[in-house]
Amino acid sequence: MLAPLLGRLRRGADQAEIAAFLRTELVEHFGLTPSASEPEAVATRLMALKAEDA
Repeated sequence: MLAPLLGRLRRGADQAEIAAFLRTELVEHFGLTPSASEPEAVATRLMALKAEDA
């Protein structure tokens, strides 16, 4: 999950795309049912970390 996520961040994916990717992975790959805000919160934090690195 990490390599595809980093690839998306490197190519400039926006927060919505990152959240959608995370949600899809959690549901389809891991069989989990995340709350509506969990993938979005992680995507928000990842975008903030990316901005700090720039």
